Amino acid sequence: TICFTWPAPPLPAFREAFLGNYDSIRAQVEGLSGPGVVVAVVGPSGFEGSAAVSAKPGTINALTIGRHGRSNLFLSGDPSMSLRQGAVIVYPLVAGEAVRFRILDLRATLPFQDERGTPFEALEANGPVFLRSGRCVFFVFPKGPGAPAWPGSADEAWGAMPERSYLEEVGLESAGRPGALPDPKPDRAPTLVLSLPGPY
Repeated sequence: TICFTWPAPPLPAFREAFLGNYDSIRAQVEGLSGPGVVVAVVGPSGFEGSAAVSAKPGTINALTIGRHGRSNLFLSGDPSMSLRQGAVIVYPLVAGEAVRFRILDLRATLPFQDERGTPFEALEANGPVFLRSGRCVFFVFPKGPGAPAWPGSADEAWGAMPERSYLEEVGLESAGRPGALPDPKPDRAPTLVLSLPGPY
């Protein structure tokens, strides 16, 4: 038996993940031509992917997130991610109001956590939301009609980010699920074990 161990990449902090991948994140938000919501994901190795969902009058739209090949936001790089990790529900667009959306946990093994590290079943907001699950951080940005272009400077964009506030947050206990999460051991170095036949 031969064992190989290599160091695990560090988990990205929200600020560093945003600044280091700003060009990709900004491009996704600017690429949404109308009102809606953009979800951008950053992992230890950098930008993992993004997806957008439009906000339209009289219509509820949604996008799904997970390791399932049919997810709108397909994330294959983190094995701790569930096949169906979560969903973002965008409510019908109302004239004169901010784009409102709801993030749902789909009973994932490692549910989404808010910026305070609190896991939740559902979270509703009408402004930016920063989340974490497994080895990834998630940036959720609503975009209203006629939204101004983002600045060219990542530091300027971060400094102008409004304080995150939620219209509603439903914890796991309120949904009848245990509040404690299994420990994914993010700082533990992965080990590959090979069993080879014959004497050595």
